[in-house]
Amino acid sequence: MKAFPVLIALCCLFFAGCAATSIDSKIKQYGKLAPRISLGDSKAKFLEVFAPLFDLPQMYQKPTDQYMQDGKTVAIYYIRSNRISDYLTTDDEFTPYIFTDSVLTGIGWAVLGGPKSRGQSPTATGVNINNSTTVIH
Repeated sequence: MKAFPVLIALCCLFFAGCAATSIDSKIKQYGKLAPRISLGDSKAKFLEVFAPLFDLPQMYQKPTDQYMQDGKTVAIYYIRSNRISDYLTTDDEFTPYIFTDSVLTGIGWAVLGGPKSRGQSPTATGVNINNSTTVIH
């Protein structure tokens, strides 16, 4: 029975590693796909180009924001473009794409006034990663 908690811990570490690899793979894809998108593009083109990036588990994504401004529909899609190894999912790990009436009118946090949350260095969170071993202080 003592082996059971160890087995659970090993499974958690394995799946956490798989998730990080999946996120890193999507970030690399993003780097290749992003140049295909420009201001003035349609939301339909954006969704088609970035379709392979939307299959990450929900916990690693940021939901779309939508609102009305001056009678126009504004939608903000967030694409995973970075990963900070701090076990947090923060705004600075995404690039926002802003659509006004389904036309891309802005890209990046500068348009929105900056990210609301930022990742932390591993020492700031009290978690250090050394040789694939997690040490919590």
